[in-house]
Amino acid sequence: MTIKNKLRIGISFLFLLAIICCGLSIYYLNRLSADAKNILKDNYESLQFSKDMGSALDGSPGVLNPQQKKIFEENLNKEEHDITEKG
Repeated sequence: MTIKNKLRIGISFLFLLAIICCGLSIYYLNRLSADAKNILKDNYESLQFSKDMGSALDGSPGVLNPQQKKIFEENLNKEEHDITEKG
């Protein structure tokens, strides 16, 4: 084998490795992006539940009326069942 052919094979091998690395990085970035979207969606739901609970508590300066208590407990129950990330 001549030096010219060895160089061609070596450069082709390095080019193939670069293409594989680019493909894997695109795959994992897309996967990470999808996971981040799901986490942000779940976090937005948590913020909405918290906002609704705060609104129920701020509705009256004294003791909560039954409707406010019901709203607060419903949102608290939803928040307890909304697990963003397992573990």
